[in-house]
Amino acid sequence: YNCSKCHTGGMFNLGIGMMFPENNRELALFECTHCKKYFSQNINLKRNRCYSCRRKPVKVDYKDIEELNCPKCKETQIEVIGFGNWD
Repeated sequence: YNCSKCHTGGMFNLGIGMMFPENNRELALFECTHCKKYFSQNINLKRNRCYSCRRKPVKVDYKDIEELNCPKCKETQIEVIGFGNWD
């Protein structure tokens, strides 16, 4: 993702992949309101925490991904770019 105003950017992965039944890994998008960034984590973990500050993040609904505002400046809608389909 990329913000055209403050140039904040990052990358996250979504989905389950072909190994889902065996590894129980389902990646969803989370927002850390303290660190002001988006990241993906496995929603099947017992505790989801921010990688940086270890606080509890907020899960972003999948249908709202195209309408996310920048986590840093909160003024501009970020541009989400599809990078590819894996597996």
